[in-house]
Amino acid sequence: MSSEVIADTYSRKIMLLKTLDSIIDFSKASSQLSIVLYLYNTKTPVGVSELARVIGDTRKSILDSLRKLEKKELISKTMVNGELHISLSQKGEEYVKKLIELFHPIKVSDDQQLLQVPVRLNLAKEVITSLNLYKIIVKTGLSRKGWLLVDELKNLVGDEKILTIILDSFTMPPTRILRRIKIAGRDAVELDKMGQEILRKSPHYTVFRSNSIYRLLVRLTGSPWVFEIMRFLSITSFVFLALSILLLVANAPTVLIAVGFLTALIFLSLGITVSYIKVE
Repeated sequence: MSSEVIADTYSRKIMLLKTLDSIIDFSKASSQLSIVLYLYNTKTPVGVSELARVIGDTRKSILDSLRKLEKKELISKTMVNGELHISLSQKGEEYVKKLIELFHPIKVSDDQQLLQVPVRLNLAKEVITSLNLYKIIVKTGLSRKGWLLVDELKNLVGDEKILTIILDSFTMPPTRILRRIKIAGRDAVELDKMGQEILRKSPHYTVFRSNSIYRLLVRLTGSPWVFEIMRFLSITSFVFLALSILLLVANAPTVLIAVGFLTALIFLSLGITVSYIKVE
């Protein structure tokens, strides 16, 4: 199987994963993910107490997750002997099937699996690992430098164990998406050929190439994430607005005051423009 075909397969899987993540935010809602996976395996309605015991969370937290899943129409509720029982809805069944489909091993040949990780993760952790891989690919590929220090990746991923799994799994053939390098004696990574191919198929790269304002702000802030760009623009706009007011109170030259207000307005306008960019 050629690297182009492998990269295309990975790209399709990661893009589907991003779509599923928009329904259940995996990084912030691991309890919801665990619930739907457990319900899919049991195939029968399960009581709230059993869910709390199996998942290892409080009843209150489970009920909160169930309310959110019900709002998304992923579960159904029934009463069994006076106790609330939960099962997956048809929409929930379809959701989990798509999720499981993502992690069927990709084959390089009949006797070789593409994805071989040193430590086999459960599905919930594997989902989060894949999303973090996507974040690394996009942030590294769109950075001004073309590489990121491993220390920067630790801040990006937030979990050193998951980062270690990603680096061990995707810096060696046949799954070499990243390449380890040294920058001034420090460990860093850049995208390998397969990683570049995956990047080019990502929605972030598409917008980066087509939208000059987004491209400028990614270069300026060093972040491809819209929410981080908007936060930077909001803070910068507020700083210039506050500075302009102080200059006004201090009877500073009119030109300086005007420049301050104009700069604040420019950053505010950029923030409004960026809010309409849909790449998250």
